[in-house]
Amino acid sequence: MKTRMKVILTSLLLILACPFAASAATGAAGELAAKGTDVNVSLKMPQGETEIITSMRLWLYVKVDSGAIKEPAFTFNKSISSDVKDAEIRKDGNGYIVDLIFSGKKSQDIFSGKDGASLGTLSLASANDKAFSATVGIAGEDGLAENKEKPVVKYVNVSGIEALTIPLADNAAAKVQGKDKEEPKTPEKKLAAVKSFSVQYQNTKKVAMTWKKVSGAEGYQIWRSTKKNGKYKLVKTVKKGSAVKAGGVKHKDGDIYYYKIRAYRTGTGGNKLYGDYSSPVRAVVAAPRVGCKVENGRLTIKWSELSRADGYVIYRYNAKSKSYKKLASVSGKKNTIYTSKFTAGSTPDIKVRGYEKVKGKSRIYGKYSVIVKYKSDLEMSGKVTAKSKRKEQATISWKKAGGADGYQVYRSTKKDGTYKRVETLRGNAEVKLVDEDLKSKKTYYYKVRAYRKGAGKKVYGRFSSAVSVKVK
Repeated sequence: MKTRMKVILTSLLLILACPFAASAATGAAGELAAKGTDVNVSLKMPQGETEIITSMRLWLYVKVDSGAIKEPAFTFNKSISSDVKDAEIRKDGNGYIVDLIFSGKKSQDIFSGKDGASLGTLSLASANDKAFSATVGIAGEDGLAENKEKPVVKYVNVSGIEALTIPLADNAAAKVQGKDKEEPKTPEKKLAAVKSFSVQYQNTKKVAMTWKKVSGAEGYQIWRSTKKNGKYKLVKTVKKGSAVKAGGVKHKDGDIYYYKIRAYRTGTGGNKLYGDYSSPVRAVVAAPRVGCKVENGRLTIKWSELSRADGYVIYRYNAKSKSYKKLASVSGKKNTIYTSKFTAGSTPDIKVRGYEKVKGKSRIYGKYSVIVKYKSDLEMSGKVTAKSKRKEQATISWKKAGGADGYQVYRSTKKDGTYKRVETLRGNAEVKLVDEDLKSKKTYYYKVRAYRKGAGKKVYGRFSSAVSVKVK
């Protein structure tokens, strides 16, 4: 408001107080250029007049043809030399009048000696985010809109004594079209990279692949290269998003190839969208099928012969280190059996994998087999039970273990606590123990294991799982 009052005072001194006279000068014109919902306002003055203009006044009209708009905003061009620049915007029916005033010192040249300049930009905006249409033009004297008076501009020259009104050429008004506000588009969700991708030799001429399913995938592309970081070529397209394996891809015997895979789906625009490539993997020896059995004190492990295998490695689970340790290594593609002395009571988990030699030295290992388990004849074949039918007593019972020479029963007051031996039962006939002198209402935990006599010492089977009983 303060700025507007200063403008009005200045205009009274420099414009309104001066007697106006219609100028006979020609060549004055206004130009309105619409770009989107902005209209650039430019003015061209008669030749020779621009060198003496110190104050100026111009009116614009905004006519709303359809829709609804907010109050327009005018941004002045910074290159215009004037102490005061002000735009008063007022409602006019369903449109607006924009009153522009430039007011400077007596010696100030608004146009800097040029015969035309861009005054600024008028910006329109929808009042409800809906489409609108509006017409912007230069108004007549005192802001009268089109069809009432011809467009004009008023100015004061350097003398500050005489104000002139110059008719402007009848330029075409600018048409402004505002569109409906578009809701921001949700970016299409990118497919995840394929995980757990592996490639194994099916035979000497083909390979097979496995991977984890990618949510939202319509299919997968499989690419191949002779070098890990080389140029990859598409070799197979799997057109099922639910697929997690593919086979029958040709692979020349003796050649080394690297593979990678990516998922794809169709986007909303009909174009294909791709996930990231998996890490490249080398084709390796497949996982063998493995079986184990114990006969006549010997452990025998057999597995299937594998294409391109140069040998096999057998691993056994170590309970102390809680990891798999190498039990043996067998060279030769056709050597698919391994035997060793069986330790009674031991219950290892076994797995096998093949390997391929590279340049006769280093090994490229294949996939592990599934873990297979075998049981010794000292293994507890059935679940141990514990019951309390009388006060201060608990009865523990179990099923016979084949080949056992007796059993040991252990007890603890905590499931994962320290167990102490309660009794050793000799012979394989008795499979029950009554534990007495217990505390009533207290819970006890029991474990049982079988044993066998041999070479002057006992060989023990594994403990059964712990069972609990609350004493009456």
